[in-house]
Amino acid sequence: MKVYKKLFFVLAVLQLFVVSAFAYDIKKDSAFTDPENSAVFSTISSIEISYNDEVQNYSEFYQAAENKNAKRVLERGHDYFQMIENIFNEEGLPTELKYLAYVESNYNPRAMSRAGARGMWKFMRGTAITYGLKVNRQVDERLNPEKSTRAAASYFKKLYNQYNNWHLAIAAYNCGEGLIDYAVNKANGANDFWEINKYLPRETRNYVPHLLGLIDAMNSYSAQQEFNSYLTSNGALNTSNQAIVAEATTTNFIENKTEVVLNKRNNIENTSKAVAVAATIVSESDNYLKEYFVYIIKQGDSIESIAKKYPKNSISIIKDNNNLSSNADLSMGSTLLLEK
Repeated sequence: MKVYKKLFFVLAVLQLFVVSAFAYDIKKDSAFTDPENSAVFSTISSIEISYNDEVQNYSEFYQAAENKNAKRVLERGHDYFQMIENIFNEEGLPTELKYLAYVESNYNPRAMSRAGARGMWKFMRGTAITYGLKVNRQVDERLNPEKSTRAAASYFKKLYNQYNNWHLAIAAYNCGEGLIDYAVNKANGANDFWEINKYLPRETRNYVPHLLGLIDAMNSYSAQQEFNSYLTSNGALNTSNQAIVAEATTTNFIENKTEVVLNKRNNIENTSKAVAVAATIVSESDNYLKEYFVYIIKQGDSIESIAKKYPKNSISIIKDNNNLSSNADLSMGSTLLLEK
């Protein structure tokens, strides 16, 4: 019995290394697509995942409790993944953008925000018309999953061609090109979301890491499913086969993959941050489409006086949206981002 316990321990360690390596290689090299179920497990990636705390928190949220939330994404998107992937492949877009529809609407074709955005991709009326959708008293094509997905694809292509950066394109999808250009200008022309995000609304600062974390979680979950399928199809669950695999490959595999695994921060033991992120997702999901304007600071202005003049902008909101700590940060002629 002791021999079997040692054997299963070695195999558990081996599985951990293999699964981590699968996830890493998929993200880096676009290694696999399951032809029989590509709608679920397509992981061709050209959107860079930034492994910082913000992204990691969202990734852990979706992977917590045995991938409970990742499974919910698959369940909600099951009827639409193949259609979305086909359109995005036709347009040369990364197919993992399909997960943005979950962030926007939970894949609900009839979703509607308080700001008036509608459909799976949450188009405002003006943007929908710009990208070829009919919106009038008789018809609203924002509610048509295929037509709205084609419009979203056109918009994604336009935004990427404008910024040549997926992080900025995704941010612009949320808050508009005007605010991205404003933030880039404030950051002295920086073309990096993580450098300009302090000049963006709080909702957009969360929007990009939310999507990146979701993509990371779904890639990891897909890798786990692929590995489980491999074990089953190759009879690796048979005890004698497990012994052969463990003895022949464990040492070599660990030597080659240890560095990869150590560099992949995928520890979900501490889920307190994930719980906090879950609360953020819920509380802010309806606020992504707030509108903003640029306010030029005048002589005598203070955060308090501006908050009184524009009631939708409390002192805390002004500070948060503009990364301010005190009135000392205000100077005549500089600008603030305020909610309309």
